[in-house]
Amino acid sequence: MKSKKYVIQTDQLKSPLVSVIVTNFNYAGYIEACLQSITEQTYTEFGCDIVDDLSKDNSVMIIERFINSNRPSDRFRLVRHEENQGQMAAFQTGLEHTSGRFVVFVDADDLLLPDFIETHLNAHLNSSYEAALSNSDQIQIGSDGQVLSGTYTAMSKNRGNARP
Repeated sequence: MKSKKYVIQTDQLKSPLVSVIVTNFNYAGYIEACLQSITEQTYTEFGCDIVDDLSKDNSVMIIERFINSNRPSDRFRLVRHEENQGQMAAFQTGLEHTSGRFVVFVDADDLLLPDFIETHLNAHLNSSYEAALSNSDQIQIGSDGQVLSGTYTAMSKNRGNARP
């Protein structure tokens, strides 16, 4: 019996879509920087759904302006709650609007390092070990940009090899 030879055409493989869900409620002072940090990702196969939970400030105007300035890309979408439902409901709404194989949850006052998505995908898609879930350290910064707490990447911990 002849064995079949399978050849993977790497130029026909597609990178997985990552869905980024940003929840917002009255974060006008932070949302633009958050969204900008998402646009600067080294991994580019992502879509971002911003769920506004009926903000009373000018967050929605800032989000809409940001989305319009990033045209013609349809990478960013705004979903608005008609009543305030809380952050967990906003994350659920975001999940209902996503289609990515992987999901990143982001608060509107978070900033992602440029390789955030790429680093997490590498944890999931590698030949050494599998990861069902990944999370990251948090760095708290002051309004002046100074690191207040967390593991600053320049001082990262050597964790060694997780598995031999």
